[in-house]
Amino acid sequence: MAPRRYRAAARLPRRRRRAAERAIATIEMAILTPVMLLLVTVSTQAALWQEADHVALAAAESGVAAGAEVGGSPDGAKGAAMSAASQMGTGVLISPEASVTESGGLVTVTVTGQSEQLVPGIPVSVSASASAPLEGLPS
Repeated sequence: MAPRRYRAAARLPRRRRRAAERAIATIEMAILTPVMLLLVTVSTQAALWQEADHVALAAAESGVAAGAEVGGSPDGAKGAAMSAASQMGTGVLISPEASVTESGGLVTVTVTGQSEQLVPGIPVSVSASASAPLEGLPS
């Protein structure tokens, strides 16, 4: 009977060790899961911001192309920029606004707005500008 007692005593610490390993794995997952979710959320927010920035830049370039051409006007540039922002940025660029300035033979269009938010309370602003010389007929 003595050998059986030694075998049972030898198996008992192994069972406890396995249970302790399972408990540690559970604790590790409880700590790592929120960290992984935070990383995914932050990287997705960065991708949305980058996409909104690209849309704002494309809209500004569209507006500056309309404003710099022969016969172009600041109102036409602003309209072209707003039209491009609404067509390209549906759901990505929120509440876009465009401003046009002309000075020294140069037209500049600036498009601003907000990126879509995944994390509430943290506004993500977007602003992009494009400039081009005014085209004119040779005198």
